[in-house]
Amino acid sequence: MRYRILAPVVLFLLAVGTLPAGAQEWSGRGRLNGTVLDENGNGLADSKITLYLPGQPEAGPEPFMTNKKGRWSFLGLRHGLWTVVIEVPGYKISEGTVKVNEFGSSDSVTIEMVPNPYSSIDVGDRYLGEGDYANARAEYEKALEHLEPQNRAQLRSRIADTYISEGNIEAARAEYKRALPDLAPGEQVHVRLRLADTYFQEGAYDQARNQYSEVANQLEGPEKAQIQLKIAQSYGLEQNNLAAIAALEAALELSPGEPAILQLIADLLSREGRDEEAEAYLAQMPEGVDVPIDLVMNIGIRDYNNGDLEGALERFNQAVEAHPEMPEVYYYRGLVHLNQGDNDAARADFDKLLEIAPDHAKAAEVQEFLKYIQGG
Repeated sequence: MRYRILAPVVLFLLAVGTLPAGAQEWSGRGRLNGTVLDENGNGLADSKITLYLPGQPEAGPEPFMTNKKGRWSFLGLRHGLWTVVIEVPGYKISEGTVKVNEFGSSDSVTIEMVPNPYSSIDVGDRYLGEGDYANARAEYEKALEHLEPQNRAQLRSRIADTYISEGNIEAARAEYKRALPDLAPGEQVHVRLRLADTYFQEGAYDQARNQYSEVANQLEGPEKAQIQLKIAQSYGLEQNNLAAIAALEAALELSPGEPAILQLIADLLSREGRDEEAEAYLAQMPEGVDVPIDLVMNIGIRDYNNGDLEGALERFNQAVEAHPEMPEVYYYRGLVHLNQGDNDAARADFDKLLEIAPDHAKAAEVQEFLKYIQGG
């Protein structure tokens, strides 16, 4: 009988001896349970629960998941404080300590998870990359209330950009305005520029210039020159060429040799009949940068209309060299040759136009010129 009694005792001791050392440290008879809820009080299924002794992540059971109602329970914990970590995709990680009582009931742990705004932002960014602006905006808006003021303002600016992409200027402007107060000064520059652009796109040039001017006061050098360029463009669209030229001259002082500024000021000067000044600015163009073909053609046409055939011919030759595929350049150069009495050169240009574009709007007129030349 003694052997029968001792045998199971020996077996029991052997079994205990095979348990991992870690299990001996943390195991006991205590039970811990809880519920994981979303921000609306609904249970969150499949939430990951990790239990371990404070400061000892290896001392505890394997992580487990909540049930369909967001509930969980674990039996077999030793008496004392336990760290509870709850992880749910799309939510901030929740971590805290709870006391386990092996000799009585422990408090139930009910945790309402806080959405992780950056998870929604990541999803929104994916939608944005796909051009799905409405869904991108919906994800961004989910994140807004969970962000600090400056981060919230930055996200509002991104929401405004989605409205811009959809052509909803009014909604975009409202978001830019809401973002401005909480942005750092450096960030405000970008948003004020975008705000100014909304007025520019609507043709509200006075308001656009007000915003551009506020930004320009915070910038220097080439960056400020680019703002002056936008101001000049707004004046140009109002047909106020003199104000536009003045703004461009100020821009050139900040960024000498900038091609876009040189091109625009030359064009505006040419429209004002100040071709010599225009030529002087074009001469400042950096080597390798082409003058816009429309500017070259416009100067040539004005020279032609003013009776300066040599000046016009120089411009049209320049246009032909840069864009030999354009039928218009042969039309205008042909006119110059015709007026200079060089019928062979005129015939060659008119024939070239018909070869490139037989259905061109000027084709019938060119045919008449060719008949005139053929008739001697």
